[in-house]
Amino acid sequence: MKDVMFDFEKWIDFYLSENDFKEIYDFYEAIEMRTSTTHFEFTERPVKDGTQFIIKSWGDTILILKSEKQLNAILEYVRVNYMDEMDKESYWGLKSLQEKDES
Repeated sequence: MKDVMFDFEKWIDFYLSENDFKEIYDFYEAIEMRTSTTHFEFTERPVKDGTQFIIKSWGDTILILKSEKQLNAILEYVRVNYMDEMDKESYWGLKSLQEKDES
C-alpha cells in the first residue's frame, strides 16, 4: 500500500529534481492540464465535499490535494521555486537552449 501525503511542498521537494527541467516541466504540465504525463499520474476523485486530486510518481508516497486552491498554490510553488518564476513555455525554451549549449 502506498503512503499518503497532504503537504505538497514536502512532496514536491522530495520528488522533483532541481536539475531535471524535463521532469519539472512534466510535473507542471500534469497539474495544469489535469492529466497524466510521462513521470506523473494525475487523477481526480469525487468525494462528499468536492473533489480530491491525486498525484503519483515513481515513489511509494502519493500526494492528495483537497481543493482547486491547492492546485493553484502548487503551480505557483513550482513556478517560483523550480522554474525561476517563468511561465512553462519560457522555462522550457530557456532550459532547452542551455542544455543544447552544454552539449
